[in-house]
Amino acid sequence: MNEVELDQRGTMPQPVGYDMLSQQDYNSHSSPIDDNQLTTPHTRDNAPRTKSTSSISKPLLPIVKVESLQSTSKLPPKPFTQGSVIRRIWKHTSTAIATIIMILIPVVIAVLSSNRYISDSARGDTYCTSTGIYGASVSALSGPSTSFSSTFSIDTVFGSFSFGMAKFIDLIWDIGFSRCGQAFLGWVTFRVNSAALLRIMETKHVSYDLFSSLSLSWSSIATLGPVMRAFFERLGWRKKLLLFWILLNVTWVVFWPTFTNAMTGYIAKNDTLVKLENGIGYATYSDIANLTNLAFQFTGLNFSSPMTSPSNITLVFTGPWLFSTGPNITLWNELYQLWLPTKTTGYEIVYNSTAMDLYQTSPLAVYWYQSDAYQESYFADGGNVQCVATGVYQWGFSHSITSFFVLFNTIWCAGTYALWIYVNWRSELCRKGRTLGQYRAAIDLVESMHQDLGKDICAYSEQELKDELKKKGGIKYYVEEGDGDATSHIGITSRKESGPVHLKFGELYGCSRKRR
Repeated sequence: MNEVELDQRGTMPQPVGYDMLSQQDYNSHSSPIDDNQLTTPHTRDNAPRTKSTSSISKPLLPIVKVESLQSTSKLPPKPFTQGSVIRRIWKHTSTAIATIIMILIPVVIAVLSSNRYISDSARGDTYCTSTGIYGASVSALSGPSTSFSSTFSIDTVFGSFSFGMAKFIDLIWDIGFSRCGQAFLGWVTFRVNSAALLRIMETKHVSYDLFSSLSLSWSSIATLGPVMRAFFERLGWRKKLLLFWILLNVTWVVFWPTFTNAMTGYIAKNDTLVKLENGIGYATYSDIANLTNLAFQFTGLNFSSPMTSPSNITLVFTGPWLFSTGPNITLWNELYQLWLPTKTTGYEIVYNSTAMDLYQTSPLAVYWYQSDAYQESYFADGGNVQCVATGVYQWGFSHSITSFFVLFNTIWCAGTYALWIYVNWRSELCRKGRTLGQYRAAIDLVESMHQDLGKDICAYSEQELKDELKKKGGIKYYVEEGDGDATSHIGITSRKESGPVHLKFGELYGCSRKRR
């Protein structure tokens, strides 16, 4: 075909690699005009219509932007390639660091809560609870209460806030730690659970329901049913162990916000007023139960002088021990003064505390305030204690629930990390990088459903499809080896395939073929 024929047909050869759209007819009466060739209509009409070699070499059709064939082509078959060593090292290192951080954050919270709990109990400023009833007592110095009702008590508090600020802090905790933490855990468990599912399906059949629940969406309470049903099926103990941990993963993610919200909260701060023993007026609990007022009440023997044999064995005194302070002297190795209220002479006896065993004493801690002794039993009487609201709120943690949370979170992090290491070491598909995601799982699932149900399924309802798929039994992964120039294929099937999945580096894997 010469240039004249091309001109008459109104087309010219197009560059290689572009869609020529040769089957369509174009209007050849207009030719492209460069910016330098713009003329008036009169000049254009009177211009000589001569052809030259340079004009013929220019395209006669309007310039149309045509996409490259490469951008619209289908994906070609792909071989598996080994990743770099540095990338694999970074993958495992970053995962280990993330696991350690997830363990340490709750541990730090628990340590801070524990220290705060001890300091608050020692100060004695949390004697009244948020309900206005006295709660913690001097015995709280020995540790947290073990009663069930105290498990949910917010006993480790911080700050002094208004109600609005305390509510805002609790809301920030709910969004930042509870909800965002649940989303992060959901992403982690989806990656780990789907990898464990791959490992199971390389050798065993699972139901369509289990595959779609674990691979097409993140963990939710609806996932528990298919996982529990699969756990009681006839599988090996290794596969049951994987399913058991998948069940724990789903449970932990589902109840994460419930747990984290239960261990925090805000309470109203109350002042504890104690009625004085003389019956006149009140004093705050913190003023009475102060270390500067600490004394020891005891019953002892009457001695004529220290470190000698007693003159008689009559019980002659009961009174407080008022300790003195001095440099480099501890509470239990200093000189005490003993008050003898039954003596009329008013003299005082110097007592050497290092020889306490010679005096056969039974000390009892009390608080000495305004010439009266206040024992723990006095504060335990509700008639002597009154709680007064201050209009101030405190935000904090429940020491007991926080301790349980740290324990469960540590077990979950360690077990999930171990499961991730195992499936990346043993799973053939994970080692080749063919991990499950929503799109990857959807393609595999649709291919298997077409094999089992055919392609005329567009009008069937959800329940009808479920009923038919249940009749097909379980599904597992298989590999169809390529013959000659044909590519190999990876997919899932309900056929009773035997043997584990084996993949090869460098081999092309592509489209599915009709199963033999």
